[in-house]
Amino acid sequence: MKLIDDVHTLARVYGWTELDVLGLRCRRRDAYLDRIDEEQDAELMTSFLGEL
Repeated sequence: MKLIDDVHTLARVYGWTELDVLGLRCRRRDAYLDRIDEEQDAELMTSFLGEL
């Protein structure tokens, strides 16, 4: 199920096809997913701090 979630996230965020995502090595795919998580965390923190 993780692979399907990975494909979904990377395709949604970067506009890649399933074949594009599956063509990435696992470590590289994970690096892109980490970057997405970091950006989302930063956006949440900015939103939270803006509400204070």
